[in-house]
Amino acid sequence: MNNKIKIRMYGDNTLEIIPHPYYHNPNKNTLIPKNPNRESSFIESSFMNSKEYSLLLKRTYRKLFTSQLCLNNAFFLTLTLKEIISIKQLNKEFHKFIVYTRRKISKPEYFRAFEFHNKGNRLHVHVLLSFNQQPTNLTKEFIEKNLWKLGGVDIKKSWSPMGALEYCTTYKKNNIQKGKNKGYTYFPKGTKIISMSENFIVKNKEYEEFEIDKSTFHNFLSQREEIEINGGFMRIDKHSYFNSNYQEVKECIDRVFVRFK
Repeated sequence: MNNKIKIRMYGDNTLEIIPHPYYHNPNKNTLIPKNPNRESSFIESSFMNSKEYSLLLKRTYRKLFTSQLCLNNAFFLTLTLKEIISIKQLNKEFHKFIVYTRRKISKPEYFRAFEFHNKGNRLHVHVLLSFNQQPTNLTKEFIEKNLWKLGGVDIKKSWSPMGALEYCTTYKKNNIQKGKNKGYTYFPKGTKIISMSENFIVKNKEYEEFEIDKSTFHNFLSQREEIEINGGFMRIDKHSYFNSNYQEVKECIDRVFVRFK
């Protein structure tokens, strides 16, 4: 049994640890169903399920973490809506927001994620904007008057852009339906929940790869609080599985991402 764990060290003082990679089966729909006579429900054929949603977030974060990003003068925005509109319409409105930003401020690189509010089905948008030069008029008042007239705006200078991206790619229970449809998101299948501008990701980062033993890995995990206090952060991606020996659901760590200050 292999007691070694793969670890990648990047040149910008970040680590990616892979104790147990989770492999998604892209051909799972071709497997023989347990009940071939069961009719598929409207929910299953219309909405993204929670597993697909979780995998999308994990893959997106891994891509961001292991790439060189355009994060010069970064701002983290939350764009809210006064009225409920469809995701299709929200896509159009966000495109207008980016066009207006280019015209009235300057061209940004951006990362955006849709999220449902915890009360009702009202959507909002999280956006990380990055500019080549520090914008002089990017304020809440200016945005609400000129760029986003559909609702309120919260804007903060992002001193930790990777932390903002971590938040955008974290599993949100607000996006999961309750009651009889639990296990499915509110997002219709095919929804572009996350998008980014063409040059937001510049190129892949170079890294060195080596191995550590499991005891060292678990000792390192215990330092999470210390890492966060010192200005860095640690994110642990897991998946659940049913352990037939113990007859219970357990969690398994897929990857650990660490960014030091």
